Amino acid sequence: MVSSTAFWCTSSAAQVAGERRTYALGGQFTATAEAAMDWLYARLTAIAEQLDPPAPTTVRDWLGDPARYADGLRGLHAGRIVAVDLQQDEVCYTVGVRAVRCAAPPVSWPDPVPPLVPAALRPAVLPALLG
Repeated sequence: MVSSTAFWCTSSAAQVAGERRTYALGGQFTATAEAAMDWLYARLTAIAEQLDPPAPTTVRDWLGDPARYADGLRGLHAGRIVAVDLQQDEVCYTVGVRAVRCAAPPVSWPDPVPPLVPAALRPAVLPALLG
């Protein structure tokens, strides 16, 4: 059997008080770590836009840091989980990505989101990882 690595991207919201329920907000498989990071960026941006300050500022700082992007890619390629938690009031939002082993991927993977990672971050990171 041929196997490959794919990336499972998820977002959830969990109550941190009261009933302590967790709600899945969405998920997506991607074929590459780069596509997974694009998904992570898109979900963090969408969630942060709906939260009160200071969450949007925290997310913008995280997303604008080239070192975080590089660390995320290296982590995914090494099999580590990349996740970000945002808390507002009594809800903790988690957006994360992890590598999964699977049977050969489908002939075509859906494109979950257009690339949102700034082009300025990609050239500095990808050659070092792929070279």
